[in-house]
Amino acid sequence: MATSGRTDVAPVRAVRTLESDEHAAQLFKALADPVRIRLVRLVRTAANGEECFCGLSTEFDMPQPSLSHHLSVLVKAGVLSRERRGTWSWYRVCPEAWQALSAILEPGGLLVRRPATEPDSCR
Repeated sequence: MATSGRTDVAPVRAVRTLESDEHAAQLFKALADPVRIRLVRLVRTAANGEECFCGLSTEFDMPQPSLSHHLSVLVKAGVLSRERRGTWSWYRVCPEAWQALSAILEPGGLLVRRPATEPDSCR
């Protein structure tokens, strides 16, 4: 995965634009699958904070192309990063994704309840 060299992420809550909404939706969509949640958990809890495709593939009873697709979705969304080492791909969790999710979900974040404009219930 090519990187821009930038290691910090502007808090999503600071920029309330369509781009922030799209970024939030992209993150949630990438995580809205039980297989992807499990992949992220396995990578997050792996020794040294990274896991090889070969190690991940032993944890799932699915064809390699299906697992590759799930990993690709997570990489494209910025949840995981991928590094090729020889014939294998190694995956790491991107801290920027968790910072963005925190900024979205925290009080005052992108999804904050706004009583002045929102009804009390979803009737």
